[in-house]
Amino acid sequence: MAKYLRKFETTASYDAAKDGLVKPNVSYIVEGNGVEYNPFVKRNDIITYSASAKLDETTSSKNGGLHTNAFNTTIKSHTFENGVGTIEFNDDVTSIGNYGFLGCSGMTAIEIPDSVTSIGSSAFDNCSGLTSITIPSGVTSIGNSAFRFCKGLTSIVIPNSVTSIGSSAFDNCSGLTSITIPSGVTSIGVYTFEDCSSLTSIDIPDSVTSIGDYAFQSCSGMTSCTIGSGVTSIGGGAFNHCSSLSSVTLNSNTIVSKNYSTSSSISNIFGGQVTEYIIGDSVTSIGNYAFYLDYSLTSCTIGSGVTSIGYNAFYYCSGLTSITSLASTAPTIDSNTFRDVKTGGTLTVPSGSSGYNVWMDTSDYYLGKYNWTKVEQ
Repeated sequence: MAKYLRKFETTASYDAAKDGLVKPNVSYIVEGNGVEYNPFVKRNDIITYSASAKLDETTSSKNGGLHTNAFNTTIKSHTFENGVGTIEFNDDVTSIGNYGFLGCSGMTAIEIPDSVTSIGSSAFDNCSGLTSITIPSGVTSIGNSAFRFCKGLTSIVIPNSVTSIGSSAFDNCSGLTSITIPSGVTSIGVYTFEDCSSLTSIDIPDSVTSIGDYAFQSCSGMTSCTIGSGVTSIGGGAFNHCSSLSSVTLNSNTIVSKNYSTSSSISNIFGGQVTEYIIGDSVTSIGNYAFYLDYSLTSCTIGSGVTSIGYNAFYYCSGLTSITSLASTAPTIDSNTFRDVKTGGTLTVPSGSSGYNVWMDTSDYYLGKYNWTKVEQ
């Protein structure tokens, strides 16, 4: 009996009455004793597989990596070899459902039709050979794990029509070097970009209001990040283990106003590896304990819109040696705001600014106690 079907080529016609294939003429080569083998029986030991067949939309089985019940219309025919091929439908496809192309590891590219408005959970999960994809402008949602483990994917264009990106949507896309999150997105789920180790930077637009737990965890190549002004919550560990992340720009007033006891404290969000924070001009206050125990922090730029800095905001930032405040009038501070910062730092303020003498007081825990120097420029 043949152990392996090495090669076969076929053309088949569809017989509607039989709802199946009319047996075609087949040319094949087999290994073993040459016993004839039916090429339309899918076997685990088939090395190459190429055929045309009718697959009904209600079919629950997976055929050659294609989940045939994941589309809103009937599959008319498909030519599918190791996950690569052409698929024809009876009508416009408006959604790619859950698990549609799960495990199609041989697929290197796919053109998603403009009629599609949603991409379901795990739709392209484990399509490790996929190198590029363009999402049509009509798509509004990307489901959970939609592109998880697409390790060959280097870039992706997400249209402005997308409003939500699901949990783990790009988890372990280790080849992804850049991605633009459009202004229409309002939320980023948990683990969405976890282990995207080649991603070097990310800009979170102002439209985003929430970033889930561990959303960018272990993005080890990321060096910079900008958080938009609309963000009101960032989950614990969102940027944990981003070992190259050194500079973060914070534009959200809410994020720098969280108390240490909440899950969204700065050190909890960024895992304690960031050395520089830039607080945008749109921020008006820095809350109690905002940078408490952030030992890695060496420099901080405070935007011109900040009017107050809370209790223990920089407490135990023992590596902090440089603060630049862009406000012409010094933000109000507490006597413990800078408690136990590093001795011998530099405070840089605008020329002709007022109120910073309070910061330089030598009593209590003001900067003067730690022999800081004020420089106007």
